[in-house]
Amino acid sequence: MAELVTIEQARMQLKVDPGPLDSLIRQYLEAATRMVELETGRTVEPGTAEFGDKDRPVAAQAVMMLVRAWYDRPDGIAPNTAASELPFAVSFLLWPLKRLTV
Repeated sequence: MAELVTIEQARMQLKVDPGPLDSLIRQYLEAATRMVELETGRTVEPGTAEFGDKDRPVAAQAVMMLVRAWYDRPDGIAPNTAASELPFAVSFLLWPLKRLTV
């Protein structure tokens, strides 16, 4: 899977050093990237033009926010949201990136 966010960037945001948490952080990164793909209907695979230069930073921010949310709350449930909902700020970021189909 292509990366929108590197593990180094995620570690920096989470303020953790390389070590035993790396596998957990990688898992969060993969899951968050997949959620961005599912929510937008776009892929982040290399060689595709799915996320252009202007959209990639927005998608990457959504990934970072999801990783932070899951790291802070391993149960995955944000306050005041249903278990099946993305955090509002993430949904807000991703809405303009959605591929709308008719």
